[in-house]
Order: sequence, then structure tokens, then C-alpha cells
Amino acid sequence: MLMVSSLWATMWHDWLAVVGGCIGTYGLFCLTGIKMRATMLVGSCCWLLNNIILGSIGGTMHAGTDGD
Repeated sequence: MLMVSSLWATMWHDWLAVVGGCIGTYGLFCLTGIKMRATMLVGSCCWLLNNIILGSIGGTMHAGTDGD
């Protein structure tokens, strides 16, 4: 994921989506309990911040209202 992302992530805020995806994937497949939930929260916050910076109304609503 990081190798492919380095091709299109040109701005610093592009990496928020990459980091959010990596953190969420790690938490979902490698952790359990509160640690998993905490990593999913951090990953969702990265996605939410990315959507806010980009001005994506639909993305912000989606990341702000769902639990993933």
C-alpha cells in the first residue's frame, strides 16, 4: 500500500488517507478489544481530517457518522 501510495500522494495531507488506511487495517487484523477500537478511531480521525482539508462534504459526512 505504501509503495503504490507514494506514486499519487504528492501533498502532506494526501498521506493522512494512507496513514488512516494502514492504521485501520493493522488494528482490524492484528489487534483485539480496546486496542483495536483505539486504532480504528485514530484511523477514522485521519480520514475525517483528510476529508475536511479537501473540502469533501460527502466524505466528511461519511467519516464523521460511521464507526469504521
